[in-house]
Amino acid sequence: MRSAHNVMKYFREICTIPHPSFQMEAISDYCVDFAKKRGLEVTKDEACNVVIRVPGTSSRRFEPPVILQAHLDMVPAVAAGVTFDFSKDSLRLVEEDDWISAEGTTLGADDGIGVALCLALIETDDIPHPPLIIVFTANEEVGMLGAKALDMSTLKAPRMINLDHCDEGSVVIGCAGGATAELTLPIERKEISGKLIQIEITGMKGGHSGEKIHLGGANALRMPARIIREMVYSGHTGFGMAEYSGGTAENAIPKNSHCVLAVPEENAADVQAAAEAAADILRARWRKKEPDMKIEITSCDGSANALTFESTRAFARLIRDMPNGLMKMSEEMPDLPQTSLNLGKGWLTETEGKLVYLLRSSVDAEKERLKTEVANITKDYGGTAEFSADYPGWPIKLDTPLQTLAGMVWKWETDETMEITATHGGLECGLFAAAYPDMDIISVGPQMFDIHTSDERLSLSSVELVWNFLIQMMEQM
Repeated sequence: MRSAHNVMKYFREICTIPHPSFQMEAISDYCVDFAKKRGLEVTKDEACNVVIRVPGTSSRRFEPPVILQAHLDMVPAVAAGVTFDFSKDSLRLVEEDDWISAEGTTLGADDGIGVALCLALIETDDIPHPPLIIVFTANEEVGMLGAKALDMSTLKAPRMINLDHCDEGSVVIGCAGGATAELTLPIERKEISGKLIQIEITGMKGGHSGEKIHLGGANALRMPARIIREMVYSGHTGFGMAEYSGGTAENAIPKNSHCVLAVPEENAADVQAAAEAAADILRARWRKKEPDMKIEITSCDGSANALTFESTRAFARLIRDMPNGLMKMSEEMPDLPQTSLNLGKGWLTETEGKLVYLLRSSVDAEKERLKTEVANITKDYGGTAEFSADYPGWPIKLDTPLQTLAGMVWKWETDETMEITATHGGLECGLFAAAYPDMDIISVGPQMFDIHTSDERLSLSSVELVWNFLIQMMEQM
């Protein structure tokens, strides 16, 4: 077994460079400088995608090239109560036993470790390999914007290994397509004086909506709407929503949310009691699925330019009536989600309520039907839905040469059978497959858990295992 020392060296360097989505200049420049210092051909486009071309070793330099691909951005999520500026702060790494994580934030192993594996492979000069086209894409986590802007015509290769998988011992051969929906609901406000009732929801499991959506956990952004629904059902109308926020990314299931209700003094005691009663209903409903969920309701004197009751009720009903979570499981792979919808972010402006969802489906027709349903429900409440970051799925192909080789190498390395699977998450492989339908593509990666959350962690021993797997793949191609 070769040590993964260089892999982790580059991963730690990446963790010192701010690289949340939409802030790609520094990390892409780091990759460009890395290539130039080694005399390699490198290009960076306007979208901050970086392509590095590495000649094949000795007698293998005339073989067909292989693409190695990873993305440069990370999801910037923080734990409740943690202050962290992803635009300038280095991640605070914590290593304990076999695990590395970041204190209070996402680690960005999705997909910093994929980038680090590629850099370590470039750096190592005693591994025989065919010509390599290293493709680092930007802004994958926000709709694969970099891959969409990439000039695919320059990337002709018969094989590609994507390094954006998070489950050791399996190879991905297909993924869902997706689209982002931003919902806008016009609102009216008025000044309400008396009491401000704050609702803080924390401790939810959350997680990557492509990996966890079918597990049936709760969505923290939907909880205030459920509380308001129970309050209205019990006859309370004398209040307005003053604040509402939560979520970090459309592809992450929210763990926390914040809501403030403004209430006239004469109604405050009854409204707070109704909110507490509604919270009790939710605690009972989710006690098994969300055992660490906390709903804290407090009040203080104050006034706010809050939504009218009519706007409050309409916004809460839109959240409540919009489908969310798992829609359908796959018939081809019974354990694989096929279609889902995740409310990832929500907030209020002075004149609008905003909700951002991520739609996913491995069946394009179902994705289009879901887009129509989202638009129609939003329209029923007087709002509009705008769709963006639409990307294709990656059609499943079985028993390809690259899959067969990966299975053989994994068996040599571990004496275990590699699992062939697909993912409900989105991978840029779909865009490459659309450009080159005959390209043989797989996705692999080391073991990590709770990606897109502040609990994200990466197995160090798994990095070493996948590093040696990648070396053997290069030698055997």
